[in-house]
Amino acid sequence: MILILISVRIQCRSHATHGNVAGSICTVVLSLKRSLAGLIIGKGGSNSKEIMHISKADLQVEAPPEDPSLCIVRIRGTSEQTDIAINLVRQKVECKFFSKGCRHGDSCKFYHGLL
Repeated sequence: MILILISVRIQCRSHATHGNVAGSICTVVLSLKRSLAGLIIGKGGSNSKEIMHISKADLQVEAPPEDPSLCIVRIRGTSEQTDIAINLVRQKVECKFFSKGCRHGDSCKFYHGLL
């Protein structure tokens, strides 16, 4: 995954939906470098709203008071919804470097520490 990722925590639980058909809701918690929060949120929340609209997952970005160098991104939805949201978050972060004309190609993620 190409993010300045500190840690990932995933928790899924089954629940009954629509006529007792089993489904599962997943919560994915990404710990990222705080400098990425603005890229994920966007001006006036535009990026986070777009991510939620496209993925249909719930997304929250918060700053943990115990570590000011991190931001916590919580994504909640079905497995498919959370996968889509994670990919959209990744795209928002990658755009920062590619829009500046990064010329490191396949080694970009290593050069910028995005592993």
